[in-house]
Amino acid sequence: MQPAAETNTDVPFEHRPRLVRRTIAAGLGIAVIGSFVAAVAEMLAAACFIVIQGNGEALPLGLVAAALGRTAITHLLVWCPLLLIIALVVSALRRRKAGPSDPLLWAVFVLIAGLVVVLADLVRADKTSWLILIGACAGVVVLSLVTYVVVRVLRRRLGTTRLGRLRNAVACVCALLMVVFGATLVPSPLYSADRYRAQPPAAATSAPTRPNVLWIVLDTARADLMSCYGYDSPTTPFLEEWAQSAIVFDRAVADGIWTVPSHASMFTGLSVRQHGAHNGNLWLDDETTTVAEVLKANGYATGAFVNNHLVSAESNLVQGFDVARLVCHWNPLTGFSLEYLCERAGVTPLVPWLDGDFSAALTNQLAARWLDDLPDDGTPFLLFVNYMEAHLPYRVPKRYRRMYMNERQVHRSYDLRYRAFGNIVPALGMRYDTEGGGFVSPEDRQVARLQHLATIRYLDDRVREIIDLVDRRGSLEDTLVIITSDHGEYLDAHGMWAHRFQTYNEITRVCLLVREPGRRSGIRIRVPVQVSDLYPTVVNLALGTSGPGPGHGTQDLIAVAEAAPPSRIAISEFCGAGSNLDIDLLGRQDAELDRRAQPQIAATDGRFKYIISGDGRRELYNLLRDPGEQHNVITVFPSQVKRLAAHISSWQKVVPRHQPPASGAASQMSEKTRQALRALGYLADE
Repeated sequence: MQPAAETNTDVPFEHRPRLVRRTIAAGLGIAVIGSFVAAVAEMLAAACFIVIQGNGEALPLGLVAAALGRTAITHLLVWCPLLLIIALVVSALRRRKAGPSDPLLWAVFVLIAGLVVVLADLVRADKTSWLILIGACAGVVVLSLVTYVVVRVLRRRLGTTRLGRLRNAVACVCALLMVVFGATLVPSPLYSADRYRAQPPAAATSAPTRPNVLWIVLDTARADLMSCYGYDSPTTPFLEEWAQSAIVFDRAVADGIWTVPSHASMFTGLSVRQHGAHNGNLWLDDETTTVAEVLKANGYATGAFVNNHLVSAESNLVQGFDVARLVCHWNPLTGFSLEYLCERAGVTPLVPWLDGDFSAALTNQLAARWLDDLPDDGTPFLLFVNYMEAHLPYRVPKRYRRMYMNERQVHRSYDLRYRAFGNIVPALGMRYDTEGGGFVSPEDRQVARLQHLATIRYLDDRVREIIDLVDRRGSLEDTLVIITSDHGEYLDAHGMWAHRFQTYNEITRVCLLVREPGRRSGIRIRVPVQVSDLYPTVVNLALGTSGPGPGHGTQDLIAVAEAAPPSRIAISEFCGAGSNLDIDLLGRQDAELDRRAQPQIAATDGRFKYIISGDGRRELYNLLRDPGEQHNVITVFPSQVKRLAAHISSWQKVVPRHQPPASGAASQMSEKTRQALRALGYLADE
């Protein structure tokens, strides 16, 4: 009768706990192995993406290790509970004596995880054609079936016990590697952006032979929302303190209304009209001399750490920098699959490494390392930093959101990234400005505004940190420190949200604080100045020279502060919706949109601001009584109109218009530039 007993396939009741334990152990082991393998696969995909899209920048090994640990732990937190549930279900349904169902568990894991990871990564990489998606799903299904067959074959050859031991051994190795990589994650800026502080560089023993330059751009930060400029909420407590020993320019004006023209004017001292880098030509000519080129030629070490894709080799704005790191170029290391799905679903992060910034923490870490690597022989440096947190999508850690929002608004702010009305970058960066903001509720507009405030508060802490890094190196007293912005953001003013059109103050007025070496007391200057004035300011102090810059009317800001001229007129330009940016405007019959897309020149003396558009429309605003530029007083002050119009006319006659190179090759938009513009909301999805 014994053989008959062995053919009984039902599991005796007293053996079922053991079967359950073994099935659960199998599920957890598979989760550990699968999580690590998925993380490695994602890191390889991200690295390939970065190398293909990059400019030959070497990936920092420490960053890769921390990113691998971050991704693996994230996968583990998701797949362990899921595999545990699946294992319990399998063990409850099974009625046979056979050992744990490794083949089934492996197949289910590969199917579920594969679909999640592959589809999420394809969407993230913008590869979403039906053919690709269907092919990817089919590939995952085939891989799941192959996995099932392979594991069954292994179980037959090795036996259930040996297969279980092998699985557990591999799981232990993967777990150990996760611990190792997790250990590199915790002290890195990828773990907790809001709590991370960069390690200070070693103190220099030699004073620089010439003044150092620390140049900080708070991309898209509005000056009137900073408490150092009178905003009633303490958005910039450090800058308020810093202003007590700096020159604060209350009426600083950006030459252009967005990244490329404004940075080009900062770096060259030329107006947008003269350097020609704007909507229709996203390239700064090689013949143009930048601040970095001048300082490099005079013995400076030059480094740029940038988070805006358009301040890069693609626009030629970084010519003259020995090191030009596009820090946000490494964001794909932490932006794939599960993190991306959390953002798409509007999940409020529960773990610190999913609650990041736009790379300001990593930027400061890389800048600190660059400072540490500088030779200690008196070589002066130019360190340029561009932070992008105040730019859409307003990525800022939760702790800073809570400074301005209640808990309901905090949760809603994460919904706004993707869930509320699609990707917030093109939604507010383009759709709002070209179609109107009716798709955004008043409550959501308020949340987005508060989120912008939170980014400014966060950047205030990052500015404090990088200034402290220079100070810890022992170089601050020998350093010219510049803190400015390239433009602002409408945030629903004038019926617009981002910074695509026109020259109103929300866009053109920027923060500008300058502290030269040795300054101890702060002063405020109410005379209008322009960001193009930074070129002669930096060059004159660095080289010990004096005089105006290469652009018409540009002046040394320190000289302006010392002389305190009674009046000056500053000019901003919007070159219209150029051929590179008007894809979304084609075929529309919209008078308001046509009006916004017209090129403009604005001239301000600090009290009055005169705007003339390409269609002949004219506007005049009394900024002292109407800082929001709501009431056009063109007919009330004819003498002011005549004076400012005459200045613009004279300026146009004196300032030569940029002539692009004969070949025109450099001005053509590459696919990489097109992708960068689309990611920043300047270009619609075709």
